[in-house]
Amino acid sequence: MADPIEAAGPFILLIAQRVNSSAHDRRDWATVSCRRADFKVGRPMSKRVAVIGAGPSGLTAVKELLEEGHQPTCFERKPGIGGVFRFDERDGVVWDSCRLTSSGLLTAFSDFPVTHEQQEHMPARSYVSYLQRYCDHFGLNDRIQFNTTVESVTRDAESGWTVRTVASTGARHEEHYDAVAICSGLHQHPHLPAFPGQERFTGTIMHGSQYRRPAQVTGKRVLVVGAGESGGDIVEEIAHAAVETVLSLRRGVAVLPRKIGGVPNDYYTTRLQYSTAHWVFQTKNPKDRWRRAIYVALSWIVLLPFKLLETLFGGLGWLIRRGVFVPFQRPERRQKTLGRIRMGMYLRRLLDESGGTGWEQFATKTENFVRAIVNGHCRRVGPIAGASPRT
Repeated sequence: MADPIEAAGPFILLIAQRVNSSAHDRRDWATVSCRRADFKVGRPMSKRVAVIGAGPSGLTAVKELLEEGHQPTCFERKPGIGGVFRFDERDGVVWDSCRLTSSGLLTAFSDFPVTHEQQEHMPARSYVSYLQRYCDHFGLNDRIQFNTTVESVTRDAESGWTVRTVASTGARHEEHYDAVAICSGLHQHPHLPAFPGQERFTGTIMHGSQYRRPAQVTGKRVLVVGAGESGGDIVEEIAHAAVETVLSLRRGVAVLPRKIGGVPNDYYTTRLQYSTAHWVFQTKNPKDRWRRAIYVALSWIVLLPFKLLETLFGGLGWLIRRGVFVPFQRPERRQKTLGRIRMGMYLRRLLDESGGTGWEQFATKTENFVRAIVNGHCRRVGPIAGASPRT
């Protein structure tokens, strides 16, 4: 059932939904726009390429273009690299303690691995430092123009593109390029939903991209909307600073803990598990029936030992969740076990309420908000029906 918001005293409504881009940004993200006429036989293959954005996608685009013998120029409107991962008090979208949900081992580029200390979940600042070392190693710094905003990209009549830029000083510049790589990303513009009666709300409404640190909510009552990966981390952090923390969810959510068995969850990623052809499970075409039968039969031969182990540990987990072994543990160990049992039960409850399995939806790769709820630091409510001032 939807819950109205009663605002009295210092109250903050924090929208923790994903930062979205416009349809234009979504269509052009990390794409190289060029025409076949630009690469006619007989023309020199070295091209002048404008790269928009110095985040991970833009930096790899510059690096690959250089290796192919092209002449890239990267435009970045901020004073440093990193894109959305770069912390900035006024113009950033991450908070001070933001930490990646994928491990450094798998987040790193294959041609530039992270250090041993960064193989697990890096803070956003560490990831930006990694990107800076990437730039230094491959000599990308001279190719980046910082504090430069791209105002427009126009297709020329004959070939190529005209790129108009403006520097932070106000100086405008226009130049021709053979191709353009748009790497500005998907998460530039906050998505703020509208609620009935929102204009009567007497507290502060802010997006998760405006949150920086717990001091912003100290001594206040906070309602967080959404339990995506940003919201999931923010909820636990502010729950220790706010007078009251409430989490609003429309439905359950699939949650994948950052670590499983003490290591990052993506360490378990294997081709055997994730490279199954789409027609095995998705198509209903009768012509694929025999292929599905052969694939499933061969897969079971390989997967049978894994399935047996999964069943064994699943049964053991069932016993542990019901506290069978708790009486035999030391008191301090018993409390930790009981906490894990409550966490596991609530994670299962959220998954059941989500209406699907973890394979069928985008999972929130952090369990921090669940810990806050289970430990009594956060209260969960349903979707917001509207806002109204308390009389």
